[in-house]
Amino acid sequence: MVDPGRSPQLARAAGLIASLDRAVADHEAAQERIRAADGDLQALAAAHQEVTALLDQYDETAVGDADFESYLTFQDELATFFEDLDDDLPEREAFESVDERLHQRRLTESDFEAARETLAGVADRVAVLDERRDAAERIRRRRFAIERAIEDLRERVEACAALEAHADADLSADVARLARPITDYDRRIEADFATFRRTASAREFLDWLDDCRWYPLVDLDPPPADLQRYVDRTPVGTEPLGTLREYADYSHSKLDHYVDDPGALKRAVGPHTGYLRRLDAGPLTVGWPPPEADDLRYRTRELLAVVDRIADDATVAALQRVRALAFSDDYSRRREAAVARVALDPTDRRRLQWGLVQRERVAAEQAIDRLQSALSDAPAP
Repeated sequence: MVDPGRSPQLARAAGLIASLDRAVADHEAAQERIRAADGDLQALAAAHQEVTALLDQYDETAVGDADFESYLTFQDELATFFEDLDDDLPEREAFESVDERLHQRRLTESDFEAARETLAGVADRVAVLDERRDAAERIRRRRFAIERAIEDLRERVEACAALEAHADADLSADVARLARPITDYDRRIEADFATFRRTASAREFLDWLDDCRWYPLVDLDPPPADLQRYVDRTPVGTEPLGTLREYADYSHSKLDHYVDDPGALKRAVGPHTGYLRRLDAGPLTVGWPPPEADDLRYRTRELLAVVDRIADDATVAALQRVRALAFSDDYSRRREAAVARVALDPTDRRRLQWGLVQRERVAAEQAIDRLQSALSDAPAP
């Protein structure tokens, strides 16, 4: 068990739970006062709100002799209000006192002030409804804050677990035995791809891309069908892709000097310039840190079939050396070290070594349990 006093996660959870408990206690206290009250407080609150609204509406226009029509309207609405007033309404005497005070031929500001003072006791009596409503809103806000905190803590648990997954990695392992051949191959294939893209005809390049669809571990997007049909059927397909992209930006009048049908080129190439711009050697590289041994074996097998058509012999040989790594006995140990070195900065390594990551994860898990229990125990308002 992690000491709550030394864990910020547990300390924050305790604060959230205490805040929720206070809101629940306030709501229950208000609810108990409402249950213990004589009469219908909801009806009393509605009557108080209605008569107060009348006072607020006419306290300037219905006084004196300035607006007799407003005075008459006020008296009519006041009479209607008192006619509809329930005989069993709590504090009815206060309302009758207000009626008596305001039922005059001429009203003054002091009459309105006196009416409000008479209703002050009613306002105090129904204030518990507002207290209950406010407490219910606080409960909703506290529950939401706890739910958000649980989400954050779960993310923290996952992050700690991801770091702990590298705790057993042998960081002293010589990862250069993997890095050198992989870096050499990646650099070579990037250069060969750039050369092939620059010098090959669009027809040849797109045919190669289309054939790559048979190798799913080489994640190259196949060419759009309309673009491939166009380069297969027109003389401009013998030009490099870069030239076709340039042509797509030409005006119709300028393009007319280079192709027979400028509109057809723009329709076929124009919509796909973004696709052509995104094509790079990334899917042909191995990357760092490298994949697991089985994945590297399967992927390099497909890469050999793909790059053989666009790369020189030195690049293919470099890829074969990379493939051989996956069959070596110490590949997994060196790869785990490489993955750990990428995933862990010096601070992470120290925290793992001192057990701080595990302590943080355990504290976060305990905080989640306590927060979930608090949500279960607290009734929804």
